[in-house]
Amino acid sequence: TPRNALRLNVMPEIEKSYPSAAEAICRCAKTIGIESALLDRLTDQFLDTHLQRGAYGQRLVFSDFPEEAILRRALKRLLGQSAAAARIDAVANLCRARRGRTDIGGTRYALRTPNALYFLDRNRAPVEPALLNLCGATELPAFCRIYAECGEFEIDRTDPLREVLDADALSDTIVRTRRDGDRFHPLGAPGDMLLSDFFTNRGVDLPVRDVTPLIASGSRVF
Repeated sequence: TPRNALRLNVMPEIEKSYPSAAEAICRCAKTIGIESALLDRLTDQFLDTHLQRGAYGQRLVFSDFPEEAILRRALKRLLGQSAAAARIDAVANLCRARRGRTDIGGTRYALRTPNALYFLDRNRAPVEPALLNLCGATELPAFCRIYAECGEFEIDRTDPLREVLDADALSDTIVRTRRDGDRFHPLGAPGDMLLSDFFTNRGVDLPVRDVTPLIASGSRVF
């Protein structure tokens, strides 16, 4: 075996010139193991605070470029322990850019935006729309669940996940994701605008736009 070949043939030749080589190698291996355990813990902390999951898949969000050793270990976990060094290099280089993309195997690819590094699947199943239930839950499986109830409510502008709408205007509305030509009237705006323009003005990344649930009727987004 290669291990026996090293022990019986290579190490004796090395120790002719460096008598303490085996002992030094053992000390080095022990040091590497201790340092590797520390890097693993730091990588755990990095992923706990910077890795986000959503309907889009996964993304790393960081304002400052992380330590190279931590980043590469994090990428290896996200890409798979068998990921080639060249692929990890490509994604690490992508992190240094503001925009770009690179394949990461199969149907998956990494996308860099000014806000984050996304890990996406180009074959992600489309989200099927569902008729809005005005008195109960509307669910898009494995995507989102929206609860609605009828009554008289005060508008609470502090909670972005609550909205008060005119029930009469919501007949035959559906819950879906964005489509070309979608328009809506932002609160406080003088008139309608394209939803795509609204997303652009807010700096919303394309992967997030694609999985933002909308309540709509035709091309009219409520």
